[in-house]
Amino acid sequence: MNETAAGSGTDDLAPALAACLADGGYADPRVSGLRRLTGGSTHDTWAFDLEHGAAGQRQGAPLILRRNLAMESLDMPPAAEFALLSWLHDAGLPVARPLLCDPQGGALANPFVIAERIIGTDLRKALARGGAGRERSEIGRELAALQGAIHVLDTADCPQHIFEAFDVAREVHRWTAPLLAGPEVAHPVLRAAIAWLAANIPAVERPCIVHGDFKANNILWSEAGRPVILDWELAHIGDPVEDLAWTMLWTTRDDIVCGLLTPEDYLAAYEQSTATRVDRKRLFFWQLYALVKLCGILRSGSGTARDGRDLGPSHALLSRGSAHLEAAMADYLVAIAGGIAA
Repeated sequence: MNETAAGSGTDDLAPALAACLADGGYADPRVSGLRRLTGGSTHDTWAFDLEHGAAGQRQGAPLILRRNLAMESLDMPPAAEFALLSWLHDAGLPVARPLLCDPQGGALANPFVIAERIIGTDLRKALARGGAGRERSEIGRELAALQGAIHVLDTADCPQHIFEAFDVAREVHRWTAPLLAGPEVAHPVLRAAIAWLAANIPAVERPCIVHGDFKANNILWSEAGRPVILDWELAHIGDPVEDLAWTMLWTTRDDIVCGLLTPEDYLAAYEQSTATRVDRKRLFFWQLYALVKLCGILRSGSGTARDGRDLGPSHALLSRGSAHLEAAMADYLVAIAGGIAA
């Protein structure tokens, strides 16, 4: 994980964390090395080292704490995320093994999940520093196959309380409605994009589990040179093409698409690994949706900052960029007017 110096509140957090671990069955837990991590706009994330056990049988482990921030969030509740990660880990997906969850928060006062901490760096930073020790195209094909491996999981085997029933229209409304209902008047381009999405909900033959935020900085590149998938709080039952469109939204040389493979090469690698064909018309819909959804995330971040709470550098970064997104939406609307998406 990528770490910074400990933030404020460390002295209070360590004993509260130890109390939660004791309540969770860890004998005589000792917390050390507590430090706040960078990244994460909806969660408070900390790394720490745990020592526990009876005298003469002490054990140590590097762990991660993720707490919900004191804000309204569209993210998955911690208890559901814990159940999902447990199931994914048991299914053989490369995820950090979850160890403890308290949806009430206990001594920490906020709902939390504690999981094992895998040593490594996020893929985006690894690429920015010159690579991850392998050919970029090879990594790109591996990640396309990994994303496909998520999508081919049998949803019938997943614990049923984790997800709502599949409904594309509801998922679109979930992210677009706040943009129209907020105090700020939505830009005409944004309103037009939302109207088009609502009128063109695609049929999905094979709903599946989608990660919801599959991009380079949510892939941990472990010291063993293998990818580990992080940040599942936006996971849901949806269209696999929705997940692909979100991944393809991020296109710098340090991202999965364009950094590792071209868009078409990434889709080809995905199609080969899943033995499916990506519907390009559905992809167009979900690419426009991805722009609108990101606009909603930006709006949520800047709105929270205006509430007067200091939620860190991620929110400051997310509060910028609406003009760029609206320009990209305009390009899609021009294509629609020209019949490209018909």
